[in-house]
Amino acid sequence: MRKNRKEIPSAFLPSKSRAAFSSYFGHKPDFTLVSYAPKKGKAVVLLSSRHFSQEADEESPEEKPEIVTHYNRTKAEVDILDQLNGNYSVRRKTCRWPMALFYDIVDISALNSYVVWTELNPDWHAKSLIRRRKYLHELSRNLMESHLRRRFTSASIPSDV
Repeated sequence: MRKNRKEIPSAFLPSKSRAAFSSYFGHKPDFTLVSYAPKKGKAVVLLSSRHFSQEADEESPEEKPEIVTHYNRTKAEVDILDQLNGNYSVRRKTCRWPMALFYDIVDISALNSYVVWTELNPDWHAKSLIRRRKYLHELSRNLMESHLRRRFTSASIPSDV
């Protein structure tokens, strides 16, 4: 979480008097807020709806809370998703947040369908360097095909254009 949020108690924010490797926990029925100080004068604030205990990771010499180690283990997956979606994206610049959300949904859905397709069909264009690009090209054609057929046969659109 950003540390400038007014909802975060002041005890959870960085301070010079706080000891290194110390942790503060705040609990609500559905959430746990943790503030971990990796060194003096710094604090990492995380909010979790998955972890509810104050367990520390035994493997870590700094006694990091389990929430922090879980975040560190899984953040790379989000970075990989962002990287893959950056390569082939439908995103366009927009000031409307529903459109930005729609672009994200389309990008993530296309990536998920590609992963499923390649798991089910491992030999499909196996030697191609642009395998995902070919998949996205075929996917877009298949999604547009019925709409294009309907428009082609529509009486309101002149066919001689």
